[in-house]
Amino acid sequence: EHRLESSDVSPEDFCQARMLLVRLGDADLRLNRPEDARNWRQRHLVLCRQLVAENAQQPDALRELADSLRRIGDVERVAGETRPALEHYQASLDLCERIAADTGESAESLRELSLALCRVADVDALAGRTESALGGYRRGREIISRSIRNNGPSLDGWVQLSQIQERLGQ
Repeated sequence: EHRLESSDVSPEDFCQARMLLVRLGDADLRLNRPEDARNWRQRHLVLCRQLVAENAQQPDALRELADSLRRIGDVERVAGETRPALEHYQASLDLCERIAADTGESAESLRELSLALCRVADVDALAGRTESALGGYRRGREIISRSIRNNGPSLDGWVQLSQIQERLGQ
């Protein structure tokens, strides 16, 4: 297998390769082929780690890595592998917290942080850790609500807030 090095191709080609891997993983996940989806997502993760290594911890590269970890967590959760799902979600959450701390409370950073918290809470709920799950959902709700208050309303923010409210049974 040839390892795609970002120095071998243009930034546009590197970005297209990452996006292709995401789309292939998404398609396989929709087709209930978690092993194939995991393979594409693992390849995407390798590229994201290269991107972070080559871009001196830039927020956009870290966001891409956090998203990649979240997507692998999604595959693991669908496959019923809650422990690896939680590990990937927690790593994504850690990055999202770091990005929010480093870049301030932008709508994007708060939305991603709220999403990461809810993914961890989803696994807690699946594992029967109800109080922990509720705490994660409440914290996610507080963060997305703060984003809407501070950064103005957005469709993504309102959708995310309604999804959290649904998880909380409200």
